[in-house]
Amino acid sequence: MSNAPTHSVHSAIATGPLLLLLFLLFGCLAPGAAFAVDGYDQLGFRTISDDCGPFFIGKYEAQDASIAYCMNQERPGPTKPGGPWLNFDQGWVWLDDEFAAIVCHGYPTATSFGGYHLSPDRARAATQLAVWMLNGTTHVDGTYSYTTAQGKTKSGHFTADNEVVAAARWLHDSAKSGSIKAAPHRARRYLGAVSGGSKRQDMLYVLPAVSVSFQKQSANTVITSGNNTYQFTGATFDIFESASGARVGTIKMDSNGRAQATLLPNTAYYLVETKAPAGYVPRHDRIAFTTGNDGGRVAIDEQPGTINLRIVKLDAATNADPQVGSSLAGAEFTCVSQSTPGWAQILTTDESGRATLADVPLGTFTIYESKAPEGYLPSNDSWTYTVGADQLGDSGVVEIESRVSDIPIAFNLEISKFKDYGNSDQSGLEQPAEGVVFEVVSNSSQQVVGTLTTNVYGFASTKDQPEAWFGAGKRPAGVHGAVPYDRAGYTVREVPETVPEGFKRAGEWTVGANQISNGAELQYIVDNHALSTHLQIVKRDAQTGASVPLAGFTFQLLDSNHESVSQTCWYPTHNVMDTFTTDATGTVTGHLLCTRNLGQRALSCRRGDRGKHTRRHEPNARCNRLVL
Repeated sequence: MSNAPTHSVHSAIATGPLLLLLFLLFGCLAPGAAFAVDGYDQLGFRTISDDCGPFFIGKYEAQDASIAYCMNQERPGPTKPGGPWLNFDQGWVWLDDEFAAIVCHGYPTATSFGGYHLSPDRARAATQLAVWMLNGTTHVDGTYSYTTAQGKTKSGHFTADNEVVAAARWLHDSAKSGSIKAAPHRARRYLGAVSGGSKRQDMLYVLPAVSVSFQKQSANTVITSGNNTYQFTGATFDIFESASGARVGTIKMDSNGRAQATLLPNTAYYLVETKAPAGYVPRHDRIAFTTGNDGGRVAIDEQPGTINLRIVKLDAATNADPQVGSSLAGAEFTCVSQSTPGWAQILTTDESGRATLADVPLGTFTIYESKAPEGYLPSNDSWTYTVGADQLGDSGVVEIESRVSDIPIAFNLEISKFKDYGNSDQSGLEQPAEGVVFEVVSNSSQQVVGTLTTNVYGFASTKDQPEAWFGAGKRPAGVHGAVPYDRAGYTVREVPETVPEGFKRAGEWTVGANQISNGAELQYIVDNHALSTHLQIVKRDAQTGASVPLAGFTFQLLDSNHESVSQTCWYPTHNVMDTFTTDATGTVTGHLLCTRNLGQRALSCRRGDRGKHTRRHEPNARCNRLVL
């Protein structure tokens, strides 16, 4: 619809309705190809003015105030300038071809294109020329040539503004080469007003548009902040119109998670993610949004992918459950991310020795044991893992399990065993007791967990048994003792059958938990005391049985071999006694005699001419009373 000075296509409409009717009846509109109509919404168009920019060409608009362009340069405009709306009711089709590309990158979308910065009117004129260039009636050099509806040939050139022609040529060439693309559902071709015929004039209708900005953002910045494993670059969404379900565009995010799209105002849309950003959970939902009069901003929350860390604490001896009297609960592990600055968390094991930590950031992280459970040494090791975004599946969670063995706290027992004869000589030396067995009993389980047997030197030690292990499982490498920690401690007791003959069984003793430390050597000296009896000698009259309260009767004690028995006393002074003399009451009391020496004991007494009197004495009585 050129309004160049060389012709006046609007004069046919200006002569009145009769000429317009004749114009239509005689088929003044050129035939065109049939279109598959997408809709029949009626829309009115009109001519605003006959001059646009530097050229005498028409400016057109739709009844909704949207921009419109003439697609047929050889046809008259819809009305005279400022005339009534001409209703187009023959249907319309969506354009996604070169025509649509021109209006999507020309005016009103932009006033600067191809390196040319134009005013709105000049940009509008360049866009109209580009449409005619694509239609073939205007050439890329700015000349034009076409045949009117009346069969007249019109030609000329647009020379008033070479920069506008150059900008039009850039739009045309870019659309033809495909370097600029049409935005879906931005342009319609409204078919001409001749109902039922093959003649038509078409209007290129540019839908009103608003610019909508999209911003991706992490739903958990505590995890993702500063972590380069999470990247928004390349995330892609398709845009769909909610009412029709038609796909109208695609957006691709930049490194900051931003994208922009030109859409219709006051229209409902939804997004469908076609490519998830690196490190984030793929979305399968629809993200609904509605444009306003001025577009707006759509925030898209992205859930970051994470690691689910499980730690299984094990006893190094059993490779499973803890030692009796110990626990795998309460172990603390610290998890530190090297990819997310400042991120660290602590895990604590439960009674089963397990701990779980969710939402560990992707990237590189290290775990180490910061507190050992009761009865165990903390591990000196640390474990580092790296999980990349490419390892993230649809679930968005990567599972990692770390099994950590702890060595039990352990100590050694040493026992020195001697026979105590009650200091029967002056040396103070004691004889070692060989073959005495000691049981070590767990106070938690009340079970015997091990034994020690004294050697020829009366010595027994768990340290001398490299493979000895008084706990559950097998002695682990790196342990510092044979007896593991027990919160209730241990009881050590002598096996009665192994006590040397003639000696008392030593009392049992307890090793408390407060005495147990890793690598400790607990040493005990244990004496077996010789069995003894308390002897009282009473002098009585043989006829009457009455005691003879006379001092000075002297006795000797003879063993079964009729050898004299002596008794050593160390207090208040050292004294060896082999005779015993009655006091004023006629008795001898207070002396402890070792049964080792007595066996079958014989007793003799002497005073003046009196003869020897002998009595038998059984050794194990608590207190023996001899009556002479």
